[in-house]
Amino acid sequence: MALFLKSKNYGNLAKELDQVAHDLEELTGVTFEGFLRHSKTCLDRAVNLGKRIEGENKTITQRVLAEKAATGEIQGTSVLIMGVVNHFETIRQHLEKIGQVSRTKITDGVLFSNKAVDELSYLFNSLRDSLRQVHDIFLTDNPILLNYLQEKINICRQEATRFTSEHEERLIKGVCLPQSSSIYLSLTDSLKDILWHMSEIGQLLAKDPGAGSAEKEVG
Repeated sequence: MALFLKSKNYGNLAKELDQVAHDLEELTGVTFEGFLRHSKTCLDRAVNLGKRIEGENKTITQRVLAEKAATGEIQGTSVLIMGVVNHFETIRQHLEKIGQVSRTKITDGVLFSNKAVDELSYLFNSLRDSLRQVHDIFLTDNPILLNYLQEKINICRQEATRFTSEHEERLIKGVCLPQSSSIYLSLTDSLKDILWHMSEIGQLLAKDPGAGSAEKEVG
């Protein structure tokens, strides 16, 4: 369980991490809406939301680094927090990339098959559900939710691999056009990477930093 959530020293940071998870969930939804509806307006909203999330991540990072400068050591909990923030920021960057690819799809008038849209819908919705679970874990520190999160992500990653394999087979057979295929694979690759980072976040939240896990600053 993420024991730092119960620490008075990290209570505010836990709330800020929870906010980032909530905002990433919203960013996922807005980005997918832009993709699905061919809406550059939604993608513009996603850009602004992404900038806000980037600022939130920087603020948390600065606070942890300030504590390091003041104490000369890095507590185990601080390492855990920085790990979560780094994964959050990488997820934001991947969603930004998905938004950019979606803009290209809109500008070039690229159309996807119903199957491709259904597969991407599954991945986007699974990602939103996983981020919602992280949000709930921050609020409740519930180990059952943590187990559910990891199981959900593992299943989704397996499905994503299956989707791309089947798609590549359709491309070889000439069923899919190269332009739409490259965009589809770019989107699924980013979503698979995001799911990997979600799994890593789940593992971090399962760790106990421990009272004796402080690392002295070197140099």
